[in-house]
Amino acid sequence: MVVLDIQPNFSQVVVITLPSSSPSPSLESAAPLAFAASPLATPPDNHYCFYTDGSLINLGTPDISMGWSWVQVLDGAGFFQSIAAHAHGIIHNWPSSTRAEIAAVHAALTVTPPFSTVTIHTDSQSAID
Repeated sequence: MVVLDIQPNFSQVVVITLPSSSPSPSLESAAPLAFAASPLATPPDNHYCFYTDGSLINLGTPDISMGWSWVQVLDGAGFFQSIAAHAHGIIHNWPSSTRAEIAAVHAALTVTPPFSTVTIHTDSQSAID
């Protein structure tokens, strides 16, 4: 049996952290804050690539939680070095897993410079449709 012990290199990962004393940002306020706090890595061909995801848990309970996230990856940087930037946020009101997924795509597009080529990878057929 062969056991691989490959440790990821997250030294180039940009983590966007909002002050803990501030209220949870809305999608509309979090995306510009994220971009201002940490610009995306600029690919040489101006082609941005994102993986997005939304989540909804505990629907119908007082502990309901809904959020979004995206990760920007760089092609050809190697598996562990490919993460260039990421962001996440919380969504309030009108709980829906589709809303969370679409919020993730919207947030990624919001921080991308105008006239860029963008590839979005998502597991949400509703967001694609």
